[in-house]
Amino acid sequence: MTDRYQSLAHNPIGKFVVKNLGPQMSRLPGLTGACGAPFMPMPYKERFFEDFSPGEVTEFGKLADPIADKALMGAALIGLSILGDLPWWVTAVILVREIGVTVLRFAVLRHGVIPASRGGKLKTLVQAVAIGLFILPLSGPWHTGAWVVMWIAIALTVITGIDYVISAIRKPGPAGH
Repeated sequence: MTDRYQSLAHNPIGKFVVKNLGPQMSRLPGLTGACGAPFMPMPYKERFFEDFSPGEVTEFGKLADPIADKALMGAALIGLSILGDLPWWVTAVILVREIGVTVLRFAVLRHGVIPASRGGKLKTLVQAVAIGLFILPLSGPWHTGAWVVMWIAIALTVITGIDYVISAIRKPGPAGH
């Protein structure tokens, strides 16, 4: 394993996948984003933001954290589409929503930051699970299960996107979230 992927092997999901992926190692860059992402921010947070207390919420964090999540998910989705494992329309639907919500956040920034809603957080979790399943070499009912999770992710993506727009229109402040 190269130094580039060393951090992936420091969490239980990464250890299992790196050990069992075998010939599918070409998928490792996407795996870093999908499986390693939840475990990687803490060392960076500790190294670069030592002055912040654990669990502290900042205005910058409310804006930057969702954008970082979108970038990781977007990179993994694009990679899966390039490999031919995920149709481009799925990637397009999700990326259009993600870019739209990001633009919306910047458009209403003068009224306050729109933090991630509970639905948005659930959407991100389900997207990560779906992407992780698509990265694995699954077949048969397991591949069907991956598609079920991806359809749930698509539905949550669209529903929460509409929710953000409605909330921003109803309330001139931070969109009620």
